[in-house]
Amino acid sequence: MGAQVVEGEFHCPHCGERAPTRMEDRTQYACPRCRRRYRVLVDAEADDVALFEQAAAAGVPPLGLPRGSIRAAVALAMLATAVLLAVLRGAVPASLLSLLLAVLGFYWGFRTKSAALSDRVYDPAARRDQPLHLPGGAIRRLLVAGVLLMGMVLLGRGGLNDNQALEFFVVMAGLIAGHFFARLIGRINEPGLRAAVEHVKGAAALLMAAVVALLFLTGADRSLHPITMGLLCATISFYFGSRS
Repeated sequence: MGAQVVEGEFHCPHCGERAPTRMEDRTQYACPRCRRRYRVLVDAEADDVALFEQAAAAGVPPLGLPRGSIRAAVALAMLATAVLLAVLRGAVPASLLSLLLAVLGFYWGFRTKSAALSDRVYDPAARRDQPLHLPGGAIRRLLVAGVLLMGMVLLGRGGLNDNQALEFFVVMAGLIAGHFFARLIGRINEPGLRAAVEHVKGAAALLMAAVVALLFLTGADRSLHPITMGLLCATISFYFGSRS
């Protein structure tokens, strides 16, 4: 059986440059303008063509470790430091809590999104090395377990009487809850219902962002309990977690 071929008018998905009028299945196409290279997949029955961009040559991973290992190690190190401080001092500095929130939030979202993008086209021969050579999802589970451990230690030692520490856990809980909410919604088989949930969630996030911005800009946040503001901010972190 010969290679499938489709003829028509095609253009580079990136720059719009006119492509050859004849596309053959499983060949390579290099755009003369933007220099991007594509893998051609032809469906002759549907008279359709898909162009999948070929990944650029990857650089050498830092220290020769699997990609994401440095981020994972830094996130785990900062979390371990916070847990030790909770055990030894019964408190975690506000600066470390802020750093943790940034590191964990970025790591969580970046790892989830990059994994989803790399798996968009399934290659049964491909194998992606996981950070620190651990099983897939292990780092994320360790991060969640570490945050819970730190929370229990601080709770036992009265460290959660500090509003900044409590706000950290409230905002982080929103991020994690949003992630698992997205996984739950992803199981809905009805596209219309799933889309409706996304629309409601997006509208709610925009509304809460406006409310939080107004409270801060008018100074009304000073009259509210810090935990109340933390809960309002957690509704926004929930949305980001659900989109990670």
